[in-house]
Amino acid sequence: MPFPVTQRMSVPAFQRDIIDHYWPNLDQAIAGNNALKTIPYAYFLPFDYAEIGGFLSDPRRVERFLVPLEREIRAKLKSGMTLPATAAAAKPYTTPSKFASPGVSSANAYLKAHKLLSNALRKFESESGFNHEKIQNGKFFDDAKTGTLFSTAATANASGLVKRITPQVKEGEKFREPKPAELAKVALPKGVPTVVGDLDALAFNPLLRHGYQFKDVGAGAYHGEYTHRLQWYAITAAAAVHDIFLFNTPLDIYKSMGYLSAKAPDTDGGGVIPKGSAQQLWIWQALFDTAENADRAVALKTLACQGGLSVYTCPESMNKALISSEFLERNAYDANNCDNLWCLRILLATRWKKRFDQSEGLGGLGGVDKVSTRMMNDKTAAVISSASMQKEVKSYKEVTVPKTVFTTPANQQPGVMPIKIKTVVNEVKRVETGTAMQTKEMRTLQDAGYALVWYLRNDEVR
Repeated sequence: MPFPVTQRMSVPAFQRDIIDHYWPNLDQAIAGNNALKTIPYAYFLPFDYAEIGGFLSDPRRVERFLVPLEREIRAKLKSGMTLPATAAAAKPYTTPSKFASPGVSSANAYLKAHKLLSNALRKFESESGFNHEKIQNGKFFDDAKTGTLFSTAATANASGLVKRITPQVKEGEKFREPKPAELAKVALPKGVPTVVGDLDALAFNPLLRHGYQFKDVGAGAYHGEYTHRLQWYAITAAAAVHDIFLFNTPLDIYKSMGYLSAKAPDTDGGGVIPKGSAQQLWIWQALFDTAENADRAVALKTLACQGGLSVYTCPESMNKALISSEFLERNAYDANNCDNLWCLRILLATRWKKRFDQSEGLGGLGGVDKVSTRMMNDKTAAVISSASMQKEVKSYKEVTVPKTVFTTPANQQPGVMPIKIKTVVNEVKRVETGTAMQTKEMRTLQDAGYALVWYLRNDEVR
């Protein structure tokens, strides 16, 4: 099989060994998809995919097109705000607490300056048409549109109560999830959603179809929460100066991948689904989510993996290269040269440290708990859940008893301290007492496996 992808794969090789091999009938699939007919040069999408695949297989070339982002970050440094200029100065910010010496770990700093990166990316993405927002005269304004997201999409108010957009459909005595034609449209949120927990391949599709870049918190510290956005930053910047040739805009290419997929083919009959095969292959995985090795690919149930050398179709390889401690030790900040991406590397390493500490139980990631807390603090406008919402949002019986109410069992002697009835909240509730109680049903994200969250943001470009 052509996989794994090897270092510096040429565009023709990527076209032949990846695109044509795994999707031999891709042109027919594109022609038969009504949604893709809105893309001006949809017929040439396979060539665009191959161009992007060849580009991302050349790490040094990709990094060259992150230099404009480095310049933007430096331009946004406010007076008095400095980033570490040497490896020694960076160590407190980039060494996980688990491995840090006592003197270093005491710093335990995460550099709030990471907003430099998120704001720079948001501005660039908005100008490129992503995330349903645009910029005009230095201000963001809502590119208001409606569309369907997940069958179990739901909104949450500031107090954390969740309400489904499309209710389940009753069939006889049972309920089922709505089919695509039954989905209710929702005003698409603007901005970049945060992914809390692990999203499966199918759950990515609505994000891609609607042109949402996303902050991938749930994918793991080494994967990097910004890595996919950096991949697309480099692609868009390279296409703007015609270093790579794309028939379609990066936005249209991005959206198209939300409609195209393939199961793992056998060795010779590309596109054929082997009987009993658990592995799959999506165009998104082949280009942007390649596993680090074959064993990891099996664990992820995909065929896409890299070879012995790193390629930037693999998020872990790209993020590890950009946060490399060896690189920081060999280099330093140069105010007159952005080529080594020093500020970007420091910010990414800082975010990696935070996520690593949390994943090791040192900081307490608590993704869902954090979502609930932010909703309670009125910092979140909406939660749009993934495809397994029926497992995530459950009905609970909340049983409350006034705190002043006490009860005395019949066999208890007078004068003995009465027993206070405690308030209990549980999924299944039985309270054996004669005291009057109030019962109400509530919705909660308490047991959510993963969710998509659009956090409220200040619309001013900072």
